[in-house]
Amino acid sequence: MMKERKSNLFKTHVAIIRQREELQKKKLEKRSKYKQDVLEQMREIGIWEDRNKINTELEKCRTKTQKIKALKQQFKMIKELVTVNCEQKHLFLYSCKGKPYSELKLVENLLQLLDIKKQQSSQNSSENDFYLAKLSKEPELLIGYQILHVWHDDEKQTDCNWLGKILTYDSGTFKIEYWNKDISTSSSKECYDMQIEEIVTDYKNGSLQFTG
Repeated sequence: MMKERKSNLFKTHVAIIRQREELQKKKLEKRSKYKQDVLEQMREIGIWEDRNKINTELEKCRTKTQKIKALKQQFKMIKELVTVNCEQKHLFLYSCKGKPYSELKLVENLLQLLDIKKQQSSQNSSENDFYLAKLSKEPELLIGYQILHVWHDDEKQTDCNWLGKILTYDSGTFKIEYWNKDISTSSSKECYDMQIEEIVTDYKNGSLQFTG
């Protein structure tokens, strides 16, 4: 009886682990797809880098709804490029206490985020020279390097830390083996293809670090 009970407990434990691993895998795939879509928007639309550019682009929008939608699109792209602290997170909000922000308020918040982006780009430029140079000129030399990749869980509003190892590189795509450090089973490791643009973007904004 005791042996059967232990066997059932073990099966239940394994099932819970597999369910958790599958959930983490789906979240990672969803996040990767989202980032690829945002990067595609960056290539097609670009970031509005200053007030003049913002005003010029908003003038092309015929309605208030179109202007708000275009501004929100800029926020989504900027969110992939900057790291903000707790006091700055409100800059990504579109409303306060259920009341939508005005176009003017959104523009002012966007300008503050652009200032943060410029400051972080300037601060990181000298520190990131080595890896950015490799990513730009010799990405294949990064094969074998280990990384720490931070993914934001929008549902839980928390950050998930994934360890990874670069396995291969081919034609602008890295194959990376990821595992969640909170899940110790060997089956938790999964391989994903990451575009070099994604790696560069996350490295610049601090959500990806090379650890060895």
